[in-house]
Amino acid sequence: MRHPSSSSFAGIVGAPPGPDLLDQVKGAAGNPLFVLELVWALLDHGQLEIADGCVEVRSSSLPPSFVQSVLRRLSFLTQPTLEALQVASVLGADFFSQRPLGGSGSARHRSDGGGG
Repeated sequence: MRHPSSSSFAGIVGAPPGPDLLDQVKGAAGNPLFVLELVWALLDHGQLEIADGCVEVRSSSLPPSFVQSVLRRLSFLTQPTLEALQVASVLGADFFSQRPLGGSGSARHRSDGGGG
């Protein structure tokens, strides 16, 4: 998964991200829009601080405005799609990348156009 560069963070918040902030950013799964919304929400809620030359979070909880933003973006999805996303979020990305699809090949094999 790609992360925004340290210089991107420095441009937004004034210093490169620390390890705890990067852990929270991992939850955005590489989606640049969610990364930016998360950082802006953390800034708005005063949950970021600069320590030892890095920006860190003061709390491991997500700002309510960020949670509301994500929920708004998901609100247009159908109930079956939301349920599938809930299951996927519990199983994690590693499960889907290593698990056979329909018993006929791996997810990676099928996504590259290979047959089963």
